[in-house]
Amino acid sequence: MMDARQLLFLVYCLLLVAVGLGASALEPIQVSSQPHAANPNHSHFEEATIDRYDYDGTLVYRLNSPRLRHQKNSGFDFEQPQFVYQPQQGTPLVMIAERGSMADNSDLIMLSGQVNLLNINDDDSEDYLDTSDVTIDLDAGEAYTDQQARLRQTNRMTQGQGMVADLKAKTVSLQSKIRVIQEHPSETKD
Repeated sequence: MMDARQLLFLVYCLLLVAVGLGASALEPIQVSSQPHAANPNHSHFEEATIDRYDYDGTLVYRLNSPRLRHQKNSGFDFEQPQFVYQPQQGTPLVMIAERGSMADNSDLIMLSGQVNLLNINDDDSEDYLDTSDVTIDLDAGEAYTDQQARLRQTNRMTQGQGMVADLKAKTVSLQSKIRVIQEHPSETKD
């Protein structure tokens, strides 16, 4: 059963999204958690989950955080956020970071501090990308950074400056100063 603070926070989030994203094809976010604070201008939540659905009721993304703080007229701060983008087809794209934030009335989520991106391809191979910060633009359907990024794929590591990921197509492009390091699998002799 929701208490008054949880209900008030959920209504606030729904209004926040309705006003800020009125032209968007996404439903308002849903937040579930247990609040910890009596200050009406600052809320603290443990084990918070933010779910966002499209108007057909399909999950678009889920953001989990062991600790979420919301400050009135400022936005959300996340500790150790895990952002999971669920494309209409295929496996989800997962980003994990040390910290994150999202301003009120914004479709931008900022992740920082050892950001890791995991993409499982259709052939079940895995791609990992490491960088120091990522901005997720939900309206544009992309994630990007201008920082150094390393993309690890089977038998290959690619480094570059800057990265753009298309969330829907699940593609990652490094932007400049690209360097590819090919690893050769060790051969075993019988």
